[in-house]
Amino acid sequence: MGIRLKHLASSPAFWLQGLLCGLVGGIMLGLFLLLVERSTGYLVYRLLLNVDFVSFLPSVMPEWIEFALHLIVSLVIGLLYAGWIMISRRPRPFRSAIVLGILSALLFFPLAFLSDRVPSPGDMPAFAWWLAGHLLYGLALFGVDRLLNPFLRIAKSPSS
Repeated sequence: MGIRLKHLASSPAFWLQGLLCGLVGGIMLGLFLLLVERSTGYLVYRLLLNVDFVSFLPSVMPEWIEFALHLIVSLVIGLLYAGWIMISRRPRPFRSAIVLGILSALLFFPLAFLSDRVPSPGDMPAFAWWLAGHLLYGLALFGVDRLLNPFLRIAKSPSS
């Protein structure tokens, strides 16, 4: 397993796939939750950007910095996704993407508990929007992966 992980970390295809999946998915999730918040009033975008619980960060930051922090987390999840499907003996990219989306959505509860500026942990309509956004995030991971696959196969082919 250690050799496979070392090989994976040196693979440009892993980095390209993981970072692009995470970037596109993170942007789509952010835009979706921003639209939901503006149209419904549920503070799901605020929850996405909320970092009140990180003690070493300033209590007030520009929105673009908060969004950049969200994108960093999304990039890490994109790399987890790419690694998961690249080292799996029987990769299931769709299932893996949806599982990561659902697991990410479960962060609603601890994140909502940690701040009073966001929906309460019991706000089920807000959670439904949050879950929908994170399922969209999983679909974005899978979609970008599918779009990149023809290019990644060319890059990995012995003739190149």
